[in-house]
Amino acid sequence: MKSRWKGGIKYDTPLTWLSVMVGYSYLPSIISKSAGTTYGIRLGTAQNIFQTGMYNLMDNDKHIAALGLKFNIPKMGSMGGIAYITLSYQFQYLVQKSVSKNGIRIDMGTGAQDPALLNSYLLNPRYSYGGMNHSMFVEVGMKI
Repeated sequence: MKSRWKGGIKYDTPLTWLSVMVGYSYLPSIISKSAGTTYGIRLGTAQNIFQTGMYNLMDNDKHIAALGLKFNIPKMGSMGGIAYITLSYQFQYLVQKSVSKNGIRIDMGTGAQDPALLNSYLLNPRYSYGGMNHSMFVEVGMKI
């Protein structure tokens, strides 16, 4: 299993009402690259089947970077505490991944290939994906 790691820094600026936060993390996929071609036993069909490519899971290795600004609003009047507003942006890069589901299904009883079972592959295709995600967040809160 790959290791995951993350780190971040918060800097309280000389302006007492402003903090800047940055962070980065790497999150490896929980699914191995061979998940689309590994062998497994599918139970509960008309006959128990020994099959490759039976897993149809999607996940990527991810690089995640974040930037945030926190604004503290001083206590005013009868307010219960210090209010704050946090604005943040997150960028995720999903590493390109391709999964090939090209195994055959074999009847465990006879060892024969059954072409009638080909339809199951229409629900378990080959795929390739990756890309980027962008997110923005706004948080309003109060320290009491």
